[in-house]
Amino acid sequence: MTVNVQERHCEAPGCGKELPGRRRRFCSDLCRVRGQRAERVVDGSEFAQAAIRMVRALATRVGGSDIATFGALWELRAETDRAIAEAIDDLHAKGFSYTDLAAETGWTRQGMRQWHLRHGGQASDYDGSQAEDREEADV
Repeated sequence: MTVNVQERHCEAPGCGKELPGRRRRFCSDLCRVRGQRAERVVDGSEFAQAAIRMVRALATRVGGSDIATFGALWELRAETDRAIAEAIDDLHAKGFSYTDLAAETGWTRQGMRQWHLRHGGQASDYDGSQAEDREEADV
């Protein structure tokens, strides 16, 4: 009788060592932690949708005469505006233009820039397509 022994290897990213004895997927606890962390995928859009549902639930609660929670809702709005302005700054640093950002939101480039400046964003003229036009005009 022949026993077919299949070599099993660690599933952790970057490991690939042969599995010892009774281990099924990972060769050590460290590889288990690394492997399970790599398997956890948080989709940004799913997270954003969950946040939207929570904000709507909070607004419903405030609308149901919970005046004490109104301050928390107002603070959430202010913090969201700051976070969006910071995200716009970061996206600009990575080369995205107001036109790119406006296309994602359904706004105009001008409306996006004005909102950004009103909410404490760093003043920036960067708009990829217009920047190229200005450089060609200067030459």
